[in-house]
Amino acid sequence: MRTTAKQRRDAEICAHGMKLIRTFEVEDILPVTLYKKLHRIQARVQTRNERRCGDGRTFHETDQDHAAFERRTLDSINRLIDFRGAGVPVILNTDPRGYALKVRESYMRDHPECSLPKDWGGYGLLVPDF
Repeated sequence: MRTTAKQRRDAEICAHGMKLIRTFEVEDILPVTLYKKLHRIQARVQTRNERRCGDGRTFHETDQDHAAFERRTLDSINRLIDFRGAGVPVILNTDPRGYALKVRESYMRDHPECSLPKDWGGYGLLVPDF
């Protein structure tokens, strides 16, 4: 029986969810559920990044507003994967051209056992596309 593209994609998502669970030592969540929750957060951040890069007339945000949004978003990610407790530096990328949820490149370089996929800059990707 041949596998379909959707089956391959689902298998990749499940495998990546397992990498997240191993990296952050997460318990009590299924790999696909974890990936999908992080994907929703990334989509929200990406939409905001795109709106911030517009012409400025449609989206107004102060530095304090952005800092509060970043803090709330990182707190919600921490509730899912406890990256602070695991000592993994998760960051929000504000460039709308790339992935929004990343692990610092210095951590990825210093921890070769971390099997998360990387972007061109060496940052670990929490939610890559499949």
